[in-house]
Amino acid sequence: MKHFQSVRLNSLRRLSDDSFVLNSKEHEDALCRACERFTRCPKASTVTQCKEFIPVFVFANPTNLDKHAFNTIRLGRAWYSRLQSGSIVALYDKKFDRMFKAQVTTVYWGSNKEELLTEHSSRNHIGQTLDEPADGMKRILINSYGKNFFDKANGLTAIYLKRI
Repeated sequence: MKHFQSVRLNSLRRLSDDSFVLNSKEHEDALCRACERFTRCPKASTVTQCKEFIPVFVFANPTNLDKHAFNTIRLGRAWYSRLQSGSIVALYDKKFDRMFKAQVTTVYWGSNKEELLTEHSSRNHIGQTLDEPADGMKRILINSYGKNFFDKANGLTAIYLKRI
C-alpha cells in the first residue's frame, strides 16, 4: 500500500493563505503522508500545515488518464473547497502503479447530482467511453461508494484537469 492510501482525507482543509492542514488520529504526519511529495520532501513528517501540499487522487479505473484533458467527478463538496484553478494534483493509477501530475483548470460543484452528471459526465475520463455518460457515471459512483453514501452525499464536484 502506498503512503497516501493509508490516510483519510475527511478533515483536509485549504486555509485562506492557500496552505493545507489535515487532522488525523491515525497518523501524526497525516498531511505529509497524504502528499505526492512525501518521499522526496525535506520537511516530510515535520509539518502540520503546508503550502506545497499536492493531493493524490487514486483511480481504480485508469481509462483515459493518459489524455491531455478530462474531469474526475467526486462525491460531495469537499474538493470544491480544497482546489482552485491552477492547483497541482497527482493522479495515481492503482491498476498499473503509475503516478501522473495534472493542473486543475476549473472546479464545479452542484447540489443536484443529476444536473451535474448531465452537464459534466461526457468529459469525465470514464464517461467519454460510455454511450449514456450521465447514467453510466451514476451507476459507477453508486458501485464505488454504495447507494446510501451516494444518496446522502451533498452534491457532486467535477474537477477539470490537464496533464502536465
